[in-house]
Amino acid sequence: MSNDDLTNNLSASNEDKTTQATITAVFRLLQDIDLRHNGRFDALENRFGSLENRFDALENRFEVLENRFDALENRFEVLENRFEVLENRFEVLENRFEVLENRLAALETRFDQLETRLARDFAAIEARFVEMSNEMKSGFIRLSDKVADQMDQTRNHHDADYQELLRRMRRLESEAS
Repeated sequence: MSNDDLTNNLSASNEDKTTQATITAVFRLLQDIDLRHNGRFDALENRFGSLENRFDALENRFEVLENRFDALENRFEVLENRFEVLENRFEVLENRFEVLENRLAALETRFDQLETRLARDFAAIEARFVEMSNEMKSGFIRLSDKVADQMDQTRNHHDADYQELLRRMRRLESEAS
């Protein structure tokens, strides 16, 4: 029996002996119940300890998962920042492209104006060439007419001179014969 046994302090009288046996039996029954319940309580305590260990393991796993989620969240923040940087760069490139498109449109307008002006100038030059060509043709025709007239006059002069020479030669021949 344990030191907490209340039967140690009982007196040894006969009257007490009949109740003592009953009390001792009750205490033994209580001890058996205590032992059985202690075993059950130990088993429950072990199960609670096992559950605590499992809860601790789950808590550790949750902490690991929480750390991993924090790491993922940080990575997402970094990626989000990089995406924002890329988005800003795309906006800058888009703005530059728009500026270049506007400049190109202005250049195309200037080119169209220049092309129209050149077409007009070339048409004027071509008209002037046609006019000059017609003037030159008429000038060449007049010149050729003058040359032909001069040649005719010269030919007529030559013919007249030739005829005069022939007549003089005949006369000299007739005087000489």
